[in-house]
Amino acid sequence: MRPYKITYLVPVYYYTIQLYWIFDPQLTLDDSLLHVYAGGVCVFVALASVIINNFFNRSIQNRATKINVLEEMLDLSMNIKNKRADE
Repeated sequence: MRPYKITYLVPVYYYTIQLYWIFDPQLTLDDSLLHVYAGGVCVFVALASVIINNFFNRSIQNRATKINVLEEMLDLSMNIKNKRADE
């Protein structure tokens, strides 16, 4: 299983915030960065939901198209067999 490349942004986001907290001498606690974490998580979850929804919608549409083509092929073959049987 290969992860989507966009999922690599999550650890990069978190560790960037942690590095900011480590190297900022005025921040003694990371409580002020909690809102940044929460906002980022909300954005990532919303983005992941949209991407997954689009992926499933496309696969359902492709599957429906393939089923329609298969049904048309089966109908044509049945019609040809019926015509041959009638002759």
